[in-house]
Amino acid sequence: MNDRQKHLLENYQHLMSNDEKMAARWIVEEWDQENNRFPSWLNKNLFRMFGKHLPSEPSILIRKICLSLLRKHKDKISLPK
Repeated sequence: MNDRQKHLLENYQHLMSNDEKMAARWIVEEWDQENNRFPSWLNKNLFRMFGKHLPSEPSILIRKICLSLLRKHKDKISLPK
């Protein structure tokens, strides 16, 4: 996770859906950046978000959440330089 992604996940949770928010909190607060497995409780939320197209690892989930934020709320977001 790069600095811009971390900034988005930490500071713009109020613009995310409830499932995205839970995933973002897990990524920012609990993910050790080495383990590529999701906890079972998060898998249920991911299935609601993505259906059959579940991300296979956290880095893909991070990218999907960040791109969704930028697509839906581009005018409300500022990124660090």
